[in-house]
Amino acid sequence: MEARKSAPGQPWSDGETMHLIDVYEDRWTKLRRGQLKAHQWEDVAAEVTRRCGGQRKTGTQCRHKLEKLRKRYRTEAARPVTSLWPFFRRMERLERGPVPVSTNSFPASPPAS
Repeated sequence: MEARKSAPGQPWSDGETMHLIDVYEDRWTKLRRGQLKAHQWEDVAAEVTRRCGGQRKTGTQCRHKLEKLRKRYRTEAARPVTSLWPFFRRMERLERGPVPVSTNSFPASPPAS
């Protein structure tokens, strides 16, 4: 007999996704970019749920969502055109770290004379 898959949960809203990225980044940074353990993913899920006030997310759901976000980021980053995906810049910061101010694409103002 085949094992039945559980019914999928509600899709993630953009707000829930941004909260997940923020909460995950905080925990991940505290671990010096180390892998989160199951109980830490549950902490992430509890914080995302608290911030969103919506449907409860599990640690497994959060981990799977982050894996999908990372995969999508790598796909978008490999394209030759600038991504219009709404989470691209946020995932870029997560994956590559914050961009130093000195490397931005705006030219420096000329010195005042």
